[in-house]
Amino acid sequence: MRGLMPSERTQLSRRAEEYGLRDAVQRAVKISVVIALLFLIHGFTSLGFIQKYNPEVTLWQNVWPRFVLCTLPSIALTFWMYRSKVSDRTKIIFWITSFSVLMNFTSWIYIWPLALAGNPEIITYVHAANIFLFTTVHLVVGPPWKMMPVFTGILSLLFVAPLLAVTYLSGDSVVFSLVANESIISMITTLFLYKMMDALRFRVVQLEFEREIEASKFLGPVLSEAIYGGDRHSLETARCKGFILSLDLRNSTQVQQNSREEWLKFRHVYFSLVSQLVKKHGGYVQKTMGDGHLVNFGVMEYDKTLPEEGEDQRLLLVSQRVFAFTDELFTEFTRMTPPGSSLERLSLSGGVDKGWVERSVQGNEAFALELDVNGDPVNCASRLQEYAKILIERGKIRGSAILISPFASDYLESLEGFRRIPTRELIIRNYPGIKWILVREFEDSSSRA
Repeated sequence: MRGLMPSERTQLSRRAEEYGLRDAVQRAVKISVVIALLFLIHGFTSLGFIQKYNPEVTLWQNVWPRFVLCTLPSIALTFWMYRSKVSDRTKIIFWITSFSVLMNFTSWIYIWPLALAGNPEIITYVHAANIFLFTTVHLVVGPPWKMMPVFTGILSLLFVAPLLAVTYLSGDSVVFSLVANESIISMITTLFLYKMMDALRFRVVQLEFEREIEASKFLGPVLSEAIYGGDRHSLETARCKGFILSLDLRNSTQVQQNSREEWLKFRHVYFSLVSQLVKKHGGYVQKTMGDGHLVNFGVMEYDKTLPEEGEDQRLLLVSQRVFAFTDELFTEFTRMTPPGSSLERLSLSGGVDKGWVERSVQGNEAFALELDVNGDPVNCASRLQEYAKILIERGKIRGSAILISPFASDYLESLEGFRRIPTRELIIRNYPGIKWILVREFEDSSSRA
């Protein structure tokens, strides 16, 4: 696990265990069907050697008890494993317990009674099948290695121990020694092979996990979870109300031309800050454009975490996250552009709008697909962000500021720090119907100069 952080190692171990249990349950469901058929087939194929010790046994007498006591319970076990809502760990424990009990049932149908009646060698006829099933169960159904002591312990206690007890009580020390030695050798060999298989499975999970971590750096947490975590909900088309935030840095071209190295270092820190705060406040970076960002809130998780109180409560909670994000981002930005540095000309502008948007996958599968959010709020937020430049040129605002549409202000609990600016004289491009906006300015280098 070289290169993984401690938290990532813990997450990897937990995921490997979850995957191992889930896959073990799936394999148990499949092998239960096979075992159900084997129990039934054994009723037909075992008649010959059973008649060798008890000629009065008929085919029907040999088949129906196995069908009733073994095959039907195995089928019922299959359906329970498939439909039950209990944890995968509980399913595996219940499965190996049921399997061990069923092995007892099939053994007590003639084999063990005949052995105790003075025919101990009959156990040698079927012990190869016992070892085959014991090995198969471990290698096919075996859960993660941490759980193997419980898995093997249940099988040993409920089937292997009764098998050895019956063999010992049958009175033939040679048969007992043969069965005991073969059981021990097969157990050790099987566990050794399973340990190798489990290590290989863990390595596969590790490679997938490392690939997911690397891909998530580019895809983002939402797409990464949708693709690698199996949560396809975020890729489904949905129409809902959400908040859109457009951000852009002012005067970045001049700063870049005058102090390229310092600009590149600042841009890296700034982009890292935006990503960190967006994740912290539950947003999603939809696009980056040069030094600008388009961020949405309340869209990607729609239909997934709807509060019982309804849509108004949802939008109120989203609104709180939006303005907590802008407050923290703009406050941190003012600390990143100290007076006297080449960065003092920079300012941050943002526009926020709320309304109906559509979340959907766009593009061509043969070339590239993109999870996109479209709607009028996307355009409006961009126009508001552009409008900040006009307000700066007209002296209406100085430096960094966030502009909020009337629609996005519905859930503002307090207007402290905001100014209401009419837009009748300076019309917002494409949005003449917006008669006023709320503006909050943040003191930075340009405004302190």
